[in-house]
This record gives sequence, C-alpha cells and structure tokens, in this order.
Amino acid sequence: MRWIRCILFTYTLTVQFASLVYCHVSTAEPTLTGKQVRFVRLFPGRFGDPIHVDFDVQDSSNAISYVALSYSWGSPENTKTIFRKNASVPVGENLYQALQDLRDKYKESLWWIDALSINQTNLEEKESQVRHMDRIYRHADHVVIHLNAHVRDTE
Repeated sequence: MRWIRCILFTYTLTVQFASLVYCHVSTAEPTLTGKQVRFVRLFPGRFGDPIHVDFDVQDSSNAISYVALSYSWGSPENTKTIFRKNASVPVGENLYQALQDLRDKYKESLWWIDALSINQTNLEEKESQVRHMDRIYRHADHVVIHLNAHVRDTE
C-alpha cells in the first residue's frame, strides 16, 4: 500500500461544504479520452498578482511530476478571475485563494485541480475522470489540502 503524502496548508474550525461552480474549462477544450489527464500549469507570481494558468493534457501512464489539490469549492455565486492565454476564466473564490497561497514566486508548477482539470460541463468527461480520481491522487507527488481560513459559517 502506498501512502499519500498530504500537506495541510491552513485550517479553520468552520468549513463550508462544496457547492458546484461550473464552466472552469472551456467547452472548446477537447474531451479527454482513455487515460488522458488535464493538468493545470500554474505560472509563477507574487501574492496578489494576477493568476495565469495553462492546460497540459498527458497520458496518465506517463511518469509526470504533479501536485493534486483538494479544497472546498465554496459558493457558486462568489467567483474571481484567473487568466489562460490572456482570456479570463472564472473560478470559485476558494480556488482563487488556494492558487494565490500556493503558487511559487519564481517557478511554474504542475497541478491536478478538479474544477479546472475536469470539464464540469461535459458529463461524459466528468464521469470518466471521476472514476480515475483515486489513481490521480495516488500518483501525485504530493496532495495538498487547502482549507480556506477565510470561509465563514453560513448558519
């Protein structure tokens, strides 16, 4: 049995459970097939700088070095903007905060992030990728769990 190395980045006593935020991956993106996985290339930047990403589709049988991110999706009404090839991409506020907190100042990194790595509007892709999530997390170099310290209790 292989243990997954987890990094707990921050914590909060109040966790708001995930709601679905749609349309992070453009419907123009080709549907992933077979063992393909869409990774997020996170470009470097300082905290507060605009966030820039790109996608990198790879066969999951390739030996790829990446980090898998686990986080609370948060409310679909609260979105922020990141950029891919100078086009704006709406993401949930919690994902935006995680990307701000976790990106490196000087070098790019490769991530698997469910909201971006899976086309949430493509049911076929979603079903296929969800079946492979255990393998995706198991083969990650690290799994980072980001519990947003800015989440408020909704009760």
